[in-house]
Amino acid sequence: MDKNSIIKDSEFLSDIYNQFSPDRPLPANDPVYVDCSSVRGNDDIIRELGRKIIRSNKPTYQLYTGHRGGGKSTEILRLEYYLKKEGCRVVYFEADEDLDLGDVGYPDILLACTRHLVEELNEQEEANFLYKWIGEKFKEILDLGSSELELQEIGIEHQMSPFAKITSTLQVVPSKRQEIRKQIESNQVSFAKIINQFIAQIKDKLKINNQTKLVIIADNLDRIPTVRNQDGSSNHEEIFIDCSSQLKSLICHVIYTVPISLVYSNRSAILRERYGDTEVLPMIMVRDKKGNRDPKGIERIKKVIEQRINFVVASFIANNPNINQPINITINDLFDSPESIDLLCSMTGGHAREIMLLVQSAMDWIETFPITRNAINKAIATSRNTYEQQVNHEDWPKLVEVFKRKKIINKDEYRQLLYSRCILEYRDPDDLQVWHDVHPLIENIQQFKDAISQDNGS
Repeated sequence: MDKNSIIKDSEFLSDIYNQFSPDRPLPANDPVYVDCSSVRGNDDIIRELGRKIIRSNKPTYQLYTGHRGGGKSTEILRLEYYLKKEGCRVVYFEADEDLDLGDVGYPDILLACTRHLVEELNEQEEANFLYKWIGEKFKEILDLGSSELELQEIGIEHQMSPFAKITSTLQVVPSKRQEIRKQIESNQVSFAKIINQFIAQIKDKLKINNQTKLVIIADNLDRIPTVRNQDGSSNHEEIFIDCSSQLKSLICHVIYTVPISLVYSNRSAILRERYGDTEVLPMIMVRDKKGNRDPKGIERIKKVIEQRINFVVASFIANNPNINQPINITINDLFDSPESIDLLCSMTGGHAREIMLLVQSAMDWIETFPITRNAINKAIATSRNTYEQQVNHEDWPKLVEVFKRKKIINKDEYRQLLYSRCILEYRDPDDLQVWHDVHPLIENIQQFKDAISQDNGS
């Protein structure tokens, strides 16, 4: 096969397409990872979260946030690798895999932390007796009652331990969640004491293995949707602020991911008082505060695309016995022009998942490479429609205000626009000043243009 036949090969196109899967966080040391810290306000999760854990002589409780799909999980996996290398025992889990994030309270989160702690050690045959011990302890303070019957009715193993029954009930029997939460809340001191006795025993075992610290990382809690209580407060505030003492009750290091809108809550000062500074992963800067194109940011996004293409090219050539000569295929061979690449990069807003989505969406419009300007325009239009549909009529003037001021106002409506990624957060790499802008995809929506015209005319 020569260069042209590879580019026209359907299997090669599929390999490129799948390399841009938007839902796959990159593991540590993945060859396609690109360091974007220089165009993300010098963000560094190891400096901002990792060193605190390594240097602290007591448990730390830290929050990490950023836009959904912005690359947090990839950075967290880098942090996990660093901490393990430094001698820590790290228990990482994705909360949405065993919690119903649409209906979650602090007891669910603490039980999930404990469950994954138990499972990780159980897998390595380090805590079989502890698993039984914690189950029996929970049985002493909680009345599972009819929960056991309901678990049997839906086909879940009835021989499981009391601890497993509790966590499974929370996950699959919604009618019992409030009942179990109330029991845990009414036995809050005993509940925390049991978990910490369990953690203390684990720590003793870690010392034998020369592991210095125990760290739990609860990822994807930032996906908890906003629910307003009758008093106007949010479920985010209730979980992470009102119940902060419970979330901080574990005698080990814990990192919780939280919704970015929580950082701009009118109770953000209390949040800082409880946890310290919340570390935010900003977007890659595709333009500056004045609206001018940021060449460094655009080049970094281009590098993100290029790195994945290069990886697929190298793998395809290495695994194809019909190729017996060096072949050089670059990003410019797969797009019809540098201007098309630039347009796609600019429209992402510097959002990691948007990069993947736009590349895949543009590829949906082509039979073979190159990716054309027309295909990119169609991908942009499709994504733009998604954003248009989630903006309420009364929110267009608010978006115009952010577009002009580059700052959000501390009100619920603005926080919701931040949560939905209609507004994006950036950080200047020089003075570390945080600023906001509307997503570039929104700017060409007619309602936004009309709102700008009305604002200019008023």
